[in-house]
Amino acid sequence: MVVVLLKHGEQICGFPALQAGYAARTVDAWQWCSAGVLARELQVSPQEARALLLALEGGGYLTRYTGRLAAGHDGAWLPEEEDGTEPLLLWHVTSLKGMQLAKAHIGLAMSRAAAETLLDGLLGRVRIVNCDQRATHVVESVALYGSLVDPGRKEVTDVDLIVFARRRRRGPDDTSDGDNPGSVARWPSEEQVCTERAALRTLLAEGHDRLDIEVVDERSDNRWPLPPGATWKRVFP
Repeated sequence: MVVVLLKHGEQICGFPALQAGYAARTVDAWQWCSAGVLARELQVSPQEARALLLALEGGGYLTRYTGRLAAGHDGAWLPEEEDGTEPLLLWHVTSLKGMQLAKAHIGLAMSRAAAETLLDGLLGRVRIVNCDQRATHVVESVALYGSLVDPGRKEVTDVDLIVFARRRRRGPDDTSDGDNPGSVARWPSEEQVCTERAALRTLLAEGHDRLDIEVVDERSDNRWPLPPGATWKRVFP
């Protein structure tokens, strides 16, 4: 994935680059996002938010969807947008350039040596998790993608990783590929699943904002969230 750095004074699609980057990041976080929600998040008028979304759509960063989402798709919009006289409009990040903008950093790149140090630290924490029988997951593999995969890059923006894990079986209230085949298991709630995935991500990141980690397990909707066209390599095991 091409490195994108956002700087003060630059523009994207006629809007400040930092604002465009935050808009793409917000849309990506909600999966499908309306102008009203973006206006609330950016603290701008609905008209300005809609103009920004339309500009990013025209630039190939976002895709538009009209109407209510099909079952199983997450999104965010305001009640008055759904109940209004005009069709509900939502935007989604699907293109590679949109994903690059959503993941862009503000400021300067870091050295390759610093990025590799962050990666080594994360892999060390992966091994600790796998040895901890109280942990919610076992990490089965880690994929690295983005600028650090390119051996010719001397500077990178962040360390992009996908952590593939499976849930540990912890008794009759949980289930996994796990350890007690004789127990009667049932699926945990979706809220618990999401909370535990987020907790694992936080533990592995250890507060480093340049570690961009996505945790995938058997309950994830997207089991291979690699951006289209991205080069990757396995770094664990």
